[in-house]
Amino acid sequence: MAENITKVQDYTVSGKFDIDSSIKPHGESNEKKQLTLRFVLDKVALVDIITPALSTKRINWANGPGRAKFDTWKDRSVLEIDFVAPGKRVKTRDEHVAEVKGLLGVDQKTAEWIVDNPGKFAEMQAAAAAK
Repeated sequence: MAENITKVQDYTVSGKFDIDSSIKPHGESNEKKQLTLRFVLDKVALVDIITPALSTKRINWANGPGRAKFDTWKDRSVLEIDFVAPGKRVKTRDEHVAEVKGLLGVDQKTAEWIVDNPGKFAEMQAAAAAK
């Protein structure tokens, strides 16, 4: 079973990872070589892997919905962005809490716990269903 990691500063990654690449000797050249780059990671902090991965996502978002809706953003706002589809709107935590309250008919504090602990909540539901 895969572990859901939320505190990237607490983890490191080791192993060898391949990625395809092609290069030219210079920009105008017609000559090209296909290569496989094998990156060797030896206890690399997970945050050092995620940060550059998010960098290209940030650019995609800025060039898409970011600039298109520039006038709607407030300075210093926190916007939640879907990693797989940066243009897709993601519900805020408050929207998730309100949705859980409505669907399950629970109080604010319980809804917040469910939203903040989805794995534990799913385990509790599975255990209750098994009885």
